[in-house]
Amino acid sequence: MSLCQLPENSHHTIGKCNCGICLAERISKLEIEEIKLKENFKELENKYNDLLNFKNVAFRQYENKPHKCPVCNGKGSDSSWVEPQTIKIVMCNSCEGKGIVWG
Repeated sequence: MSLCQLPENSHHTIGKCNCGICLAERISKLEIEEIKLKENFKELENKYNDLLNFKNVAFRQYENKPHKCPVCNGKGSDSSWVEPQTIKIVMCNSCEGKGIVWG
């Protein structure tokens, strides 16, 4: 409800009046909205920072580091018996013959 003393059926529209009382009311409402926006912004900023921290903690365990290939035991190749007295040496598919895997 407006404190403006001008009657509602006069030439001005409530909220668009430039009298001192209407301007003070609008300024007061804007200040309240500004406070609410600042609070909302701070809350969003805190949530954003929490997400960044979570990402840094959660994915730290997935940093890629070299490890000895568990399939070929770091040799880069794997051998298998093809015929009774023939050994076939093939490149390891897991490490692509390098002997290390990243993970």
